[in-house]
Amino acid sequence: MARGDLVLFEEFANMLGSENFAFENGGDTFKVALFNASRSFTAADASPAYSSTNEVSGTGYDAGGATLASQSYNEASGVATFDAANVTWSQNASGFTGATSALVYDDTNASDMAIGWVDLGSAVSQQDGDVTISWNASGIFTVTVS
Repeated sequence: MARGDLVLFEEFANMLGSENFAFENGGDTFKVALFNASRSFTAADASPAYSSTNEVSGTGYDAGGATLASQSYNEASGVATFDAANVTWSQNASGFTGATSALVYDDTNASDMAIGWVDLGSAVSQQDGDVTISWNASGIFTVTVS
């Protein structure tokens, strides 16, 4: 997997049919949280959810991660797209170090259910410079009806 690829959890397909997600702007609050190498994710995780275990910490990083701003969920020609603004943690000499993955989850959901994660490839540090997650130009994820 290349650095920055978003991987959706297999369980997310089931959650789409059994949970009330409100992806549109003004709906649920989705966040992205950063974790060190001691926490790993796989597409087959049975109950993907946010937990603070092995989450990075430091000045300029809030526990639970950053809220995805400017959320949108739109459909055109049978393809629904969830998107949001890119996320940046500005450089901070006392910021986090060792972030290797980023979890996208629904903070409004009582279980903090996760939808996917981003492999950061190698450890990144807020102390070395800005850390930015730039979503794909086609959106964070799409659902295609065929």
